[in-house]
Amino acid sequence: MEEQIEESLLHVLDQETRDPTKVQEELLCRILRDNFHAEYLRRCGLTAATKKAFKECVPIVEYEDMKPDIERIATGDKSPIFCAEPVAELLISSGTSSGLHKLYPKPAYHQEDNQRYIYMASAILNKHFPYLNKGKSLDFLYVREPGTTPCGLITQTALTSYNQRLTARNDFSNFTISPREVVLCTDFVQSTYCQLLCGLMESSEVIDLGTFFASTFVRIIRSIEDCWPDICEDLETGQLNKKVTNLSVRTVMSTVLRPNPELASRVRAECCKNSWRGIIKRLWPKIRVIKTVVTGSMKQYIPTIDFYSDGIQIISMTYNSSETFLGFNMNPVCSPWEITYMLAPSAAYFEFLPVDRSSDFMEQLNSESCIDSRAVVDLTDVQVGKEYELLVTTYTGLYRYRMGDILKVAGHYNAAPTFFFVCRQNVLLSIDSDKTDETDLHNAVTLRNLLGAGGRHRG
Repeated sequence: MEEQIEESLLHVLDQETRDPTKVQEELLCRILRDNFHAEYLRRCGLTAATKKAFKECVPIVEYEDMKPDIERIATGDKSPIFCAEPVAELLISSGTSSGLHKLYPKPAYHQEDNQRYIYMASAILNKHFPYLNKGKSLDFLYVREPGTTPCGLITQTALTSYNQRLTARNDFSNFTISPREVVLCTDFVQSTYCQLLCGLMESSEVIDLGTFFASTFVRIIRSIEDCWPDICEDLETGQLNKKVTNLSVRTVMSTVLRPNPELASRVRAECCKNSWRGIIKRLWPKIRVIKTVVTGSMKQYIPTIDFYSDGIQIISMTYNSSETFLGFNMNPVCSPWEITYMLAPSAAYFEFLPVDRSSDFMEQLNSESCIDSRAVVDLTDVQVGKEYELLVTTYTGLYRYRMGDILKVAGHYNAAPTFFFVCRQNVLLSIDSDKTDETDLHNAVTLRNLLGAGGRHRG
């Protein structure tokens, strides 16, 4: 982005955070006005597009409350059930404790609105790390094979949806070194192998490295332990390994892969060393930052990333979800253990249900009878040090929806509160697609490896 565009975006964000109450109330009224005739709001008995009527008429809900209407959409009902705009796709959330995925209807315009916040995040990042514009980015981007509903609506993860749109942009090369065809390959192993190969070919220019979630990032770096001999051979000969079978990937890689015995020798020498401490810095000597989400359950990966990178700055820029974009890390230079997020006042209408983890926490969160809407507070009414469950109301048809995210108020950026992400309740496992509570599984697998059950441990 041009400097003036970034400055304009930062100015907009600054203004929004100086009077978040006004921004939130205007946003809510606009959501209600635009979707006033939606079936769901009519059923709730909404009589006016006002905050007062909204609080009185619209109930606090969970996914199960919405599920029958979402199933109607999935089977072809085109009526304006949740919002006025037609549904363009259904975004898939992570699996929950029941092993089931959630589907969230998304109208087409939502995707463009989401892009605005990605640009804002880039502006914040470049403000703190201006030198990132002087090098190349190796962002590991992935897509998964989309599904379809009985009526033909596409179902896919939010990351797949975003990355597919990203690859269609004319300036896609600004986002990562890898060619479009490599990113669009739905085979994770083949895509990772070729993205690593592309990144190593440009290793003297790469200044930042990352992927969306820390779990994925660690998986990528650990894969080098298994595939580096093949990568070195490809770099030496200029011929792509036959294990990569995707035709479009092989075609595009044939145009970029050239013999480089000197580079192959350097990579081989680093990978043959006894310790893999600092392997990221050794393979990409100009690396300055690692971009990946390390909050919530992803915190467990910080020591592993520190080991592989030898202490390179870890940046976790955005707080995002399948439901909606949520907020920014306004202080990306902070320790990865101390990351907080400011909820963007214009991203969604936020409400907060107080929780007390000292007294039957899970029962409290899961009991319908304990939800008292009178206890719910607005964005600027939260108290520092207190914990809350986040409720969102969005342009896309979520109204007072319990996301399950538990946040702790850390402080303020201007007048807008900042939050520590504590956890997402009732999520046991989801690899590479959403924030999850997978700490217990990670610890179990680590213990099994250390005891020698087939795992490798390199110190």
